[in-house]
Amino acid sequence: MASAAGFEVDADPALCAAIQKHCANPASETLWTLFNVMVAVTLPLQSMDINSVYRTPIEGHENNLHCVSTAVTWLSSCVYTNLVRSGLEKEPLQVILKERMREFVEKVSERMLKLQLEEDKELQKEIKQRDSLFILLEKMVRDSNYITYDMLENNFPFTILRNSYRAVYENKKKKQQKIENEI
Repeated sequence: MASAAGFEVDADPALCAAIQKHCANPASETLWTLFNVMVAVTLPLQSMDINSVYRTPIEGHENNLHCVSTAVTWLSSCVYTNLVRSGLEKEPLQVILKERMREFVEKVSERMLKLQLEEDKELQKEIKQRDSLFILLEKMVRDSNYITYDMLENNFPFTILRNSYRAVYENKKKKQQKIENEI
């Protein structure tokens, strides 16, 4: 009812209802925790996809990768809301969500930092959109009520994030200059 009245809610009621049957047993908590782990582990693989490029005019990725941050936030919120309602989780919802999202940030930050430190020359040639993924990580913090910039800073240096924004915007300027020179 609060959502229908225009108030901001932690979890979308329609999404909670849609996935409620998938949160009804004790194994669900483990499965949904593993969902966040799966996203955290596989997300850096998108750095090899040429379509994962961050486009500054639309402030998003070409392949809609920026939607992952919203999906993870909303799915986690609804899943743990359902687990608390069903009695499978005993702690308050806010505590559970902050803890689970902190774990998610730790895992995804670790995987992204491995991309930054990768020394294999052949693999470096394949990693084309590293900066775009680092920006996605920052977008996850902006989109989530449960991830703070402090959590991100504890796991992922802001220097890398700042350099990623600079690289993406400088790349945009170079492309604009190239187009202007051709004209």
